[in-house]
Amino acid sequence: MLLAAPLNLRRVAPAAGLALVAVLMFAFAWQDKLASFGDDSVSYLVLANYFAGSSGNAFAAQWAPYHSHFPPLFPALLWLTGGASDYRVAYTLVAALAVLALPLIHRYSSLELGSPRAGLAATAIFVLLPTAWITLKGVMSESLYLCVTMACVLHYETRLAQREPHETATSGCAESATTLPWSISMVR
Repeated sequence: MLLAAPLNLRRVAPAAGLALVAVLMFAFAWQDKLASFGDDSVSYLVLANYFAGSSGNAFAAQWAPYHSHFPPLFPALLWLTGGASDYRVAYTLVAALAVLALPLIHRYSSLELGSPRAGLAATAIFVLLPTAWITLKGVMSESLYLCVTMACVLHYETRLAQREPHETATSGCAESATTLPWSISMVR
């Protein structure tokens, strides 16, 4: 007879919390129309349609080069996932990126605060802030920017914690985000 290993509550609780927050974030973000025309959502969607080959659209063809200061990474993700033509997919992408950022926030907070419990508390506080939710209502790059930034900072801090030479930590951070000239300067 195979005995089940006892549940490790320290591992199950954060995973269960992440699953709950993920469900709530996806439910909050799910909609089939734009929440606002007062933000950059339309700009990202038009660029995504342009990348998708909708350059036959005279408006998009004229508009895209003029607004090339918008970061290309997020519209490219919208195009690749189908979010260029379906708002529900676009909002799901925004929510997914926000959920992907949470473990990174937890890990970085744990390193900086010295314990996983403190990291969990910091992540919970972040989730309770209105900004964590309001940014889900726009088809914008904030969630992607948060993921890229947290991944780079976490990688850099991990290298420093391992007492690797500064040059190694710096080059490691650059290696972990090969698109940073693209994403740090343009994702936002």
